[in-house]
Amino acid sequence: GEDYRVMRQGLERFDAKLAERPEIIVLNKIDALDDPEKVDRFVARLTSEEKLFRKVSVATREGVQDLIWLMYSELKKHKPKVLLKKDEPVAEDVREPVLV
Repeated sequence: GEDYRVMRQGLERFDAKLAERPEIIVLNKIDALDDPEKVDRFVARLTSEEKLFRKVSVATREGVQDLIWLMYSELKKHKPKVLLKKDEPVAEDVREPVLV
């Protein structure tokens, strides 16, 4: 929980707009937990705050497929806006998209 809080504070200082974007919190290495109760407390907090999260183990692949489906689902909901670059020479009215 503390690591997540510190990471979020750093992100907010780096770019407040970036910190406002949707997120999926991934708890990795669940196959090698030293303190499962600490993770359970963090999961309870995330659940109460209605945060999107998944517990995964890349080593055992536990939870990985579910994470992939969640990411796919969220990306479909939050499609990035595509903007055109201004004042660039363009061939046949085609401009390079820029994700924002």
